[in-house]
Amino acid sequence: TQSRSSAASDVYKRQGKGGDTKRRIEQETKTQIKIPSRGSRNQNIFIKGNSDEDIQAAKEQIEKITKVISSSSTRPNFSHFLSVAFTTEEFKNSFERFKNEVLSDTEIVGIDESLFQNPLKLHITLTMLTLKNEEDEILAGEVLKECKDKFVDPVLQGEPLVVTSSGLEIFSDCIPSSVSVVFGKILSEKLQKIANDIAKYYESKGLIKLDRDDQVLHLTLLNTFFRKKVGVRGARTFDATKILE
Repeated sequence: TQSRSSAASDVYKRQGKGGDTKRRIEQETKTQIKIPSRGSRNQNIFIKGNSDEDIQAAKEQIEKITKVISSSSTRPNFSHFLSVAFTTEEFKNSFERFKNEVLSDTEIVGIDESLFQNPLKLHITLTMLTLKNEEDEILAGEVLKECKDKFVDPVLQGEPLVVTSSGLEIFSDCIPSSVSVVFGKILSEKLQKIANDIAKYYESKGLIKLDRDDQVLHLTLLNTFFRKKVGVRGARTFDATKILE
């Protein structure tokens, strides 16, 4: 049984060193994948397997890769973000235990200590901003001052903000075997409402363009942006499958 999938040019961008991504998909789905050479007029990807189910599984993984490339190419260029510090002693200790657990697991490869967030800089990102110049930056600061009275105080009503981080997530347009960020899942209805209201207010001021009603609250724990070893294998992404499990 054979199937044809398009957009070979996108897959080149995500093949990984020596075609690692292609081999991984072939192993996981028990298929053979043929990608035309670079520059070829034929951009069709051929998938060969023993069953329709295996071929469909391979096709879905390839299509997910092309979707990631497509979405990232249209993603806005963010310049700033709003955040809340998350540096309580309790959480910093939990984070250190998590880090040591990951680093000591011999089944997890491609991870080094530099990928982990500095415990003193742990924060929950509320929303991203696109500020084009100094004028925008000044306006963003003025808007932020207004947010306390408009959106924070009415939700908290004098009570402390309680936030829980439980579980791990990756961005929805990524696959576990090839990610650049792993973040802690944030649980707080109050903080979610505050973030949503603030983001909508910034949008009304022309400082952000929203593509969803709910902001994705995230607490970055690992990020390849932090990596200090330049030129190492898989520097842009890593396999987070075992970490998520």
